[in-house]
Amino acid sequence: MPHLVIELSDNLTDQAQDVVHKVQQAALSCGLFDAPSVKSRAIIYQHFALGNLSDSFIHIQARILSGRNDKQKQELSDCLLDCLQHYWPNEGCLSVEIVEMDKQSYRKQQK
Repeated sequence: MPHLVIELSDNLTDQAQDVVHKVQQAALSCGLFDAPSVKSRAIIYQHFALGNLSDSFIHIQARILSGRNDKQKQELSDCLLDCLQHYWPNEGCLSVEIVEMDKQSYRKQQK
């Protein structure tokens, strides 16, 4: 855990792998997760509308297992947003959302 789902506007397609890598490293630097448990992926959007009329966005949805306290969730959110602000300061809209997954019902299989 966590699953980091990174949503990007299509004008950032050529930077998608770099975004995934830097966000993954930022999540690890927070000290809440071990390296093998962090899974990151990007989704590129061609069609979108932003209320501030910006032409670009990066949004991170960090899906984590339930059980973290509010301070830990805030630290993760701040850490991820700091990463975006550092590497992509000129992009129109940067946002982070922490979503808890129920520990009792989450399942996975790894090979």
